[in-house]
Amino acid sequence: LLVCMWLNWKLVAPKIRTRTEKLNCSTMSSYFEKQCNDSSGKLGVLSACFCLLFYSVYICAGLTSLGVL
Repeated sequence: LLVCMWLNWKLVAPKIRTRTEKLNCSTMSSYFEKQCNDSSGKLGVLSACFCLLFYSVYICAGLTSLGVL
């Protein structure tokens, strides 16, 4: 996990950072919209739904482990 996190930090993050600055995006949802030239907003809503889903699972796992603790 640490190796993959380090590789992500060194290889992926700088590219995304420069690209989001060029496209003037503050969220990944807006980045995907602008990267794919989606003017309808469907891609942004879809990516926001995925973020909501995974953050909900993450928070539920944290609350469950806190309850067990």
